[in-house]
Amino acid sequence: MDKEKPDAINPEMANKFKAGDIFHFLGMRQDMPELYALMDVFVLPSHREGFPRSPMEASAMKVPCIVTNIRGCREAVEHGRNGLLVPLGDVQVLADAIIELLKDHEKAQRMGEEGRRIALERFDERVVFEKVKSEYSRLLKRKGLPVPEPLPG
Repeated sequence: MDKEKPDAINPEMANKFKAGDIFHFLGMRQDMPELYALMDVFVLPSHREGFPRSPMEASAMKVPCIVTNIRGCREAVEHGRNGLLVPLGDVQVLADAIIELLKDHEKAQRMGEEGRRIALERFDERVVFEKVKSEYSRLLKRKGLPVPEPLPG
């Protein structure tokens, strides 16, 4: 639970809606690979995200993702490939998507496999670092500034 966010769900709120027995509030964790390995589906029904790391991590662990069709989430999840995008605020479509992937094991497995491929191709930190360095070099050259040589080693 993120206490900095005023709209964060807490145990008291879950109990108020009689859902406290189905939610587990785990707090800050350092064992996410182990938790992803236990998941059949990863769900992030957020209404605002920058560029969420969690769907990328879940994809890397071959877990199909269901995320809200908003900026950030759309960049991490491709509808029908490594997961499903659901409309913001549509609880029924979200529930249907979860049930769909829990019932259709073959589809979920295909999406998990594709998610792993996408994660390695796009989100591996070495690939990202190279893209960032390349972009900085391009911008420096465009401004007529020298591009530093890589450090040895």
